[in-house]
Amino acid sequence: MKIIEKGRMVSIFSLIFLILFAIVFAVGSTVGAEEKHETLKIGFCFDITAMGAEWFLPGKQALQMEFERINENGGVKIGDKIYDLELISETTNFTAEGAKAGAEKLVYKDKVKFMWGAGIMHTTMALQDVTMPNKIINFSQGFGRECLTGPMVDGQIVDPYPYKYTIMLISTSYEATPAMWRWVRGNYPDYKRVGALNINTTAAHWCTGEIAKRVLPIFGFEMVYEEYFDQGITDFYPLLTKLLAQNPDIIHAPNLGPTDWALLMKQAREMGFKGEGLFLLENPPTPGLIEIAGGKENVEGLINWNWPTDGEDAVPELVDFKNRYTEKYGQWVPAAMIPVRALPPLLEVLKILGTVDDSDKIMELLTSRRWESYGQEIAFGGEEYYGVPNMLVYPLDIIQMRDGVFEKVGVISIEDQLDFWENHQ
Repeated sequence: MKIIEKGRMVSIFSLIFLILFAIVFAVGSTVGAEEKHETLKIGFCFDITAMGAEWFLPGKQALQMEFERINENGGVKIGDKIYDLELISETTNFTAEGAKAGAEKLVYKDKVKFMWGAGIMHTTMALQDVTMPNKIINFSQGFGRECLTGPMVDGQIVDPYPYKYTIMLISTSYEATPAMWRWVRGNYPDYKRVGALNINTTAAHWCTGEIAKRVLPIFGFEMVYEEYFDQGITDFYPLLTKLLAQNPDIIHAPNLGPTDWALLMKQAREMGFKGEGLFLLENPPTPGLIEIAGGKENVEGLINWNWPTDGEDAVPELVDFKNRYTEKYGQWVPAAMIPVRALPPLLEVLKILGTVDDSDKIMELLTSRRWESYGQEIAFGGEEYYGVPNMLVYPLDIIQMRDGVFEKVGVISIEDQLDFWENHQ
């Protein structure tokens, strides 16, 4: 009997040992699984220290916010691996040399798999001289045709291998402005004369000197003044003196930075640009616009585009993003939305393919169909014009400043952006 009891006691201790071993093993397995998370390094190379910071720093903040959210929810499972996302940033300092140096550091030292960069055409092309030969997929806000085509000669694509690993994140003048000018024509039938001021860059000459000159006659407008100026000036009075002498109905300045644009409107009103005169900008609005411009009366009638984040037609997912960004950083900046629009479809493609390394397959699938991003359908196109189908577009709201508040007045659809020029060659 004692032997049996002793045996039972041994069995009990064995059972306890096995249970404890199982617990330790399970805990160890969990810890091991967590330790097996790999890091997917993603580069961010924009001007976040010089004159472009007011545009591009919010984009870095937005990506960082979304990366943190993804990592807190377990990361991203791609193939048989789970990845946490890491954003590594460098500044271009608004120069081609800075863009190239930043890209080289991110690609060769940090070993990033994907890149977000850059934001101005000359910096974008310098950065892509590094990303392209290394097959690093780059998401750009370059805002210029040659950011996708490569350098052109006499308006023709000469590079048989354009920047095929680059995605353009933001609709350019070629995509967005036809619908905007169509809206102006429908709502201001007596307006005709357009005065254009723009910064002296290759992209600005393309937006104004090529695209605007093609679009305006289609809708019955006439460009009565065109001038380019060096970046960094704050005194627009001499330029406005010449522009206003041509009696424009509309002042168009598509490539100005937020502060420059606000100062231009302020000075134009001070010089007598009539209250019914319109300003047309090709970017989302920015915080502090009314204050810098000297009051809501100076920006009355301003037309630009924006995301559907307000009003009855607001997209819930975009509203959620806006609220989370505002809560984290204290102030909503619409430009923060630009870089993240490509993130959901990119991650979905990586999951489908099970790889982060095959750039050709990733680009092929990414640009081959429509995806959903923050509650909106997004599409890729532009192959006939850019040489590659890498222009990302999504629906935009046309908004106008009325009594100090931006109101939605129209919509720029995906079809508006991708199909307009088929019928207006």
